[in-house]
Amino acid sequence: MTPIPITYYIDWSGLESFDYDFDRDGVPRVDYGGSIGLRYSPITVAQYGLYCMGEWEHHDDIQKRDHALNCCRWLYDNAQDGEYDSKVWPFDFDLPFYGPEAPWISAMAQGEAVSLLLRGAVIANRNDYESLCSRALIPFQFPVSNHGVVERLSNGSPVFQEYPTHPPSHVLNGHIFALLGLYDYALYFDDKNIMALTQKGVNTLKFHWHRWDTGHWTRYDLHPTRRLASGMYHELHVRQFRVLAALFEDKVLVDVARRWRGMQKNPWYRLRWYGSKIREKIRLRGYSQ
Repeated sequence: MTPIPITYYIDWSGLESFDYDFDRDGVPRVDYGGSIGLRYSPITVAQYGLYCMGEWEHHDDIQKRDHALNCCRWLYDNAQDGEYDSKVWPFDFDLPFYGPEAPWISAMAQGEAVSLLLRGAVIANRNDYESLCSRALIPFQFPVSNHGVVERLSNGSPVFQEYPTHPPSHVLNGHIFALLGLYDYALYFDDKNIMALTQKGVNTLKFHWHRWDTGHWTRYDLHPTRRLASGMYHELHVRQFRVLAALFEDKVLVDVARRWRGMQKNPWYRLRWYGSKIREKIRLRGYSQ
């Protein structure tokens, strides 16, 4: 096995405050409001655990280490049997905007859970976390229509789906978080097949990044609602591309990250983005699939 970094690749500062409701073990819950209310989200649990790993490593924060390991235990205890002998973290509520009905699974949740559990396996010496991760990646072998998490662009390039929508939404940040989970697993186990799948996902971005580029800002996804990324998500896209560029030593991804950073600094582009987001909110008011 090859060591993976304890601190996760993404710098969360300025992106996520982790201001959630926490249970007595320090595991976060999200208030979705309305009839959904307060729920555990595997994405939020995994992200908070990854954040805590970094806080522990850099600041010797023992409480954050304990919270990270509690998040690992939550993921282990709440993994459910899926299709094809997989292990999944299904969402048990409908998602009105995008349309999936419970239960549904997310490539982003699967990937981030793997990233956290592999780090937890090292710290807590838990071999059972490793075997769980192997089963958690099985959905990446199947399309959404067959209980998997993969959809494809028109040319066949894979995009790992944060939301299983019809038509596919191709959420950019969710695809990349899923990729990082695949990368961690491939590196940890020296798994050439998973690394090849990871590279295919990276190639989707390398050759088709322009699909998420409006010329003045990035898109959040490729859903028919044509939503622009918020300021926070645009910044996340920049950081994610920088991470992938470093991990895969890819100049194209470097150049794209630089291009998108330049959009943030251009006052005219920011003004266009602001106006577009106002019109978008009006256009999508009351939208449902």
